[in-house]
Amino acid sequence: MGTGGAIAESLADIATDYTLILNGDTLLLSDFSPALARVADANLDGIILARSLEDTGRYGRLSTENGILSRFEEKRPGQGLINGGVYAFRTRWLKDNLGAGVSSFEVDILPRMLANGAKIGVFTTDAPFIDIGTPETLAEAGTFVTNNKGCF
Repeated sequence: MGTGGAIAESLADIATDYTLILNGDTLLLSDFSPALARVADANLDGIILARSLEDTGRYGRLSTENGILSRFEEKRPGQGLINGGVYAFRTRWLKDNLGAGVSSFEVDILPRMLANGAKIGVFTTDAPFIDIGTPETLAEAGTFVTNNKGCF
């Protein structure tokens, strides 16, 4: 079903005002409470936790205007903000905007949300981050957690 389809399918069982979504291939060792408090702002449909990196070449970038997501950019070298894989959205907004079927949350759904006028805040953290989506980085995950256990 892809990440978008899986989220859409799970929403039928969610009755809370907000839904927390976590990517399964990233570790971001952050206190999420400041970001979660921000999503309660009546003017936001959701938030994305972002991480600033010196080189975003392996990742897509987030473009922002005044702390609000304006677009996703393709992978390119250089300093910028990347998606940390942690989101909180108004559940009603997700239910009204996620379609059924196979989709990618990052590639299909989030850009469509922006095109439909969603106001998505970007909360930047400097917390330790690792993408564990490759065999090489997955092998580093245990050491990463051990080296950063004071962060959680």
